[in-house]
Amino acid sequence: MSKQHHLPARILLRRSLLVAAVLGVAVPAAHSAWDVYPEVSVEAGFDDNLPLNVGNKDDATTGVVEGKIVTRNASETHNVQVTAALRQAEFGGTTQDGGTSDVAQLTGEKRSERISYGMTGIYSNQLLRRYGAIDLATGSLIGSTEDLLVAQRQNPSLDPNLEIGYIEDELRQKLLVAAPYVDFTLSDRNRLRLGGEYQDTSFSGDNFIGLEDSKQYGGSLTLYHQLNERGSGSTAMREFEPDNSPHVTRHDITVGISR
Repeated sequence: MSKQHHLPARILLRRSLLVAAVLGVAVPAAHSAWDVYPEVSVEAGFDDNLPLNVGNKDDATTGVVEGKIVTRNASETHNVQVTAALRQAEFGGTTQDGGTSDVAQLTGEKRSERISYGMTGIYSNQLLRRYGAIDLATGSLIGSTEDLLVAQRQNPSLDPNLEIGYIEDELRQKLLVAAPYVDFTLSDRNRLRLGGEYQDTSFSGDNFIGLEDSKQYGGSLTLYHQLNERGSGSTAMREFEPDNSPHVTRHDITVGISR
């Protein structure tokens, strides 16, 4: 089982608040007042097999405390919100370590009668757990548990007597996302959105499972249509250019009902 030392919670909170402050400064100040308020949530639970062991199950009590600071400025023509969150997870009755995750998020939008534009920015530094399968006879890594299931389905001749063991990967995932967009109001019922996205993902730790750092650039064109007072639909085309996989194109149609 891989282990990792975590930075003190106060340092992570300081970093997330700094990111939130930097993002907030990048948004033009508005004439209306800024609201600042905290949010705190507490969760407690029980898990009868926290590490997903096949043989010796390791049950544990779980506890999570999350604190947020939300800064918001809104009016009929704009909305800006900056959120800094710190999440601490702890486990009892097990050898599993807890960990701290911090997230900073900015959402901003400026609206006019025909054109609106906005931006979503996210920074996160999160504890991530993945589980891999190994051949106990040779000690070689088969891959993630998902890889093992795929191999068993695609290769019926796979040795059914293969002794499988499992290892836990404990690492950190850092994620940076910037997603600007522009909305064009075409009519009372139709709206067109042109959006872009940049995503940078990196991992630190032993990373036995082989997760790769990556950067991704993307663009999207979405048409929203209001069917009636309670129904809406959209159709979208998205193009993505990851740096470690082929070019991706995706089309989707969504219909929704609200009450």
